[in-house]
Amino acid sequence: MFKELDKFIKKNQSNIIVTGGVTDEQINSLEKRLELETREEIREYLHQYGIIIGYGVEILGCGKNGESTLVRETERFRKLGLQNGQGYFKRIKDFTDAWQTMHNENIA
Repeated sequence: MFKELDKFIKKNQSNIIVTGGVTDEQINSLEKRLELETREEIREYLHQYGIIIGYGVEILGCGKNGESTLVRETERFRKLGLQNGQGYFKRIKDFTDAWQTMHNENIA
């Protein structure tokens, strides 16, 4: 499901932090806290990567300790009008766009 992301991580591993995946229990906990059910690809991302940080961008997720930037950002955006039942998910494309801008290189 994440072939391109896996290639990107492998190519840039010295510049990227991947916290590692989280458990179903942790995902269920953040879904309960947000009162929503995440799509399958979000669950898979959380299982495989947790959180990815690099090149000035953090792809929201959940760390192994259960601390979730995804929850924090969704709660912050809800105060600004994001409806209940919706979550805030940063696009992986934002991450690769930042890398391309820094390196003037197409990674796709």
